[in-house]
Amino acid sequence: MRDPMRDTNLLRKSCVVMSLLVFMAMFCQADFVHHDGLIQTSIVRLLAHPDAYNGKRVEIIGYYYSGLEVSAVFLSKEAAETGNVQLAIWVSPPSKGTNNLIETLKEGFVHVRGAFKHDEKLGSGHLGMWPGEISQVEVFKRVKPRK
Repeated sequence: MRDPMRDTNLLRKSCVVMSLLVFMAMFCQADFVHHDGLIQTSIVRLLAHPDAYNGKRVEIIGYYYSGLEVSAVFLSKEAAETGNVQLAIWVSPPSKGTNNLIETLKEGFVHVRGAFKHDEKLGSGHLGMWPGEISQVEVFKRVKPRK
């Protein structure tokens, strides 16, 4: 039997996330473009204007989750827990190698830098079901959330 309190809490969290999205889209600062072309932006901007970033190097911070057929940075921890792929960007799993800018982790807040891809017809990421993808990952590091 479904728990009505759990459904209410989930709805409340979804409303908070959507309100946050609207607020961020309206009042957040613009992207920061570095001299080498790297664009520091947000997941909200990537999701809202994917064509503007297609093929460009981007840097974002979000909640990463890796599991069976999932490797993505989500807008929030709640979006990751509910599996809301429309609030996420697929991340092509980076290889550790000798680069100290790449960390291995299963989930948590991360700082990611790489090439953004968006294909409206074919989709992006695993099975083309993601709104965008970051590949050629240069930086993948854990970020400690503010308390």
